[in-house]
Amino acid sequence: MSSTDHLAFLGKEPASVTMGIHQQPLSVPGEITYTQQVQPWQKTRDGHMSLPAYCALIDTAAGSAAYQFSGYSSTEWVVSRLSVTCAPWAPVSEVVSATSRCEHVDTVTGTASARAEVFSGEHFLASVSCRSVSADRIRVNEEDLVPEMKPGPDGGHATAWTGPFADHLGVSAPSSTAGSIEQLWNPQEWQSNGLGTVQGGLVLGVVATSAEAAGTLLVGDGFRVAISDLNLDILRSPQVSEGAEYRIVSTVVRQGRRLVVLSTEIVDGGGRVFARGAVTLLPRTIEGER
Repeated sequence: MSSTDHLAFLGKEPASVTMGIHQQPLSVPGEITYTQQVQPWQKTRDGHMSLPAYCALIDTAAGSAAYQFSGYSSTEWVVSRLSVTCAPWAPVSEVVSATSRCEHVDTVTGTASARAEVFSGEHFLASVSCRSVSADRIRVNEEDLVPEMKPGPDGGHATAWTGPFADHLGVSAPSSTAGSIEQLWNPQEWQSNGLGTVQGGLVLGVVATSAEAAGTLLVGDGFRVAISDLNLDILRSPQVSEGAEYRIVSTVVRQGRRLVVLSTEIVDGGGRVFARGAVTLLPRTIEGER
């Protein structure tokens, strides 16, 4: 499969199609750009658009750079680490774009590094660094890809502690236990990539969604939070299968007046860690936004 074929296939993955992600024509040598048509169901519980809404775009753009610029047309690449620094309160319009560049490919270790920047119109949203690893996996036949999800135009029902996007992700409301905040996650079919597992950007989205919900629970009424930094290691690929369930466990590293720092893990029923994130959130008074 050529790099062009790889990129075309990425655009057909259920996660990409559902999220409204499209590759743009290649215009600048060494760069690749994707755009996302932001939809109402990708909102948070308070009606805002934040990092979770464009996490799949981040993975598609940053992860695809290795396919185009590594020179290894037969290699599959899987995102294993994403580091995101956000402009937390930047406005998000109907279209978000992400442009990436492959910085380095290590042929000995089978790893690739890429960087990406995310904008909504003229507004900077995030800078991203990405590490991908080569993988011996077989892609799902195109005719066997599951169909994309088609939410209603109103975005669907929002639970008290989550929101339309969290509901569609299959993430439950948070509950406090001794020393941690936990949620359950049931991966949905539409979240799959071309390898039959959850797309890495949606793993990022699950961690970001859970961290925002945990932070909101911690800061209490009258405040909302937004992510300023998120470093995620994807240690194993979560499965998209009937009955699959994971716990998302967030523990407080520090809760101060200006910052809330969380350690968030996705674990299965046997205690295996699938992803581990370090998340920094910024609290802000709702009154201060008016």
